[in-house]
Amino acid sequence: MKLISLGECDKNLIYPLFGGISKFIVNLILYFFPDGAELNKHPFMLGINAGLGMSLAIIPYIIFERPWKKSKKEKLITNNKNYEEIYRRNNPKIKKERYLIIFLCALMDFVQKVLVFIFHYSISNNIWIFNIVFLNVFTFMLTKTPIYRHQYLSMGIMILFGIGLNVVNLYSMKIEDLSILFLSMFIEIIYSMAIVLAKYGMDFKFCSPYEITFYEGFFALFFNIIFLIISTNVPLDKNFKYNNLLKVSEYKGKKYLDNFYTYTEHLDFIEILLFIVTMLGRVFFNLLSHFTIKHFTSSHVILLLIMGEISLDWAEKKTSDVLITAGIFIVELFMLLVFCEIIELDFCDLEKNTKKNIRERAKLAQYEQNDDSRDSKEIWDGLELSSESQSSINNSF
Repeated sequence: MKLISLGECDKNLIYPLFGGISKFIVNLILYFFPDGAELNKHPFMLGINAGLGMSLAIIPYIIFERPWKKSKKEKLITNNKNYEEIYRRNNPKIKKERYLIIFLCALMDFVQKVLVFIFHYSISNNIWIFNIVFLNVFTFMLTKTPIYRHQYLSMGIMILFGIGLNVVNLYSMKIEDLSILFLSMFIEIIYSMAIVLAKYGMDFKFCSPYEITFYEGFFALFFNIIFLIISTNVPLDKNFKYNNLLKVSEYKGKKYLDNFYTYTEHLDFIEILLFIVTMLGRVFFNLLSHFTIKHFTSSHVILLLIMGEISLDWAEKKTSDVLITAGIFIVELFMLLVFCEIIELDFCDLEKNTKKNIRERAKLAQYEQNDDSRDSKEIWDGLELSSESQSSINNSF
């Protein structure tokens, strides 16, 4: 008796795979140029970089999405059976809700990224592991999607091992670092809300992954340019108390939250190359994240995160810490695959309520119902035939 089997796997799993790989490659490149990434010292330049990257989603949108939408619209118009979908697509209320969702996604993505970019340092934590809870809480609040036994089990194990992983990484944390820890949790909550809202927009309001990624990028680009202009021209007060907490640039003896001229002073071929690599990494990761949740659930986005969060500074850690962290990551990945039903646990009825098995039961029930209807029809036809025969006999007399 097998205890583990393969669940639902299709070609669309290429999206989280390539998304996670793209983030890992960018992290790997930046790891080998720690001193060359001047960009990382400038929060609003980082925001401009992210905005430019995500705005590139307009290119595949024009090439692929717009012709496809036009073709589908023509098919809907010529086919009168789809009048309900035509009505919903052209409904002014749905259009308003659609653009409101896109705006909220862009706003939350912007806030999340600003908070990540603006702080001088970050604690080595893995709070993102708890996104499995945030994502499913927000999904249930929005769509009332149920959570089944195998998902409760896998989620519980992920949380338990996630706590263990954070204990390993945070055992030397100072008391003053607690605020950054809570801030990290707040950032992940905002990220999870944006992901769930984007999923809802794509499922029910005709939003496109290209559109959401582009508008998030345009929003970030616009406001980061404004913030960079302000911060470049408005120096910080001499008694500014948060120099050690926030990223601060210095130009001509004055300190700024960010300064364009300080960045351009360090601009060379390597810096330009890292800027382009980071920019492309942003658009690939965000766009593939949105395609992942379009074809699967919001929780599938953690597949990208878990691949992109693989630590590259293992050489600087104790061997025991590296082994513990690697072991926990393997458990987390396995349990995530169980939660997303890519792997099924075939014991204690844990496989009973996976989507694949629910569909198979529905098909079987439909088949049995059709079979019963067919048998009933044959019996009825037989009774009618018998009645007609009897009637003929009676008439012959």
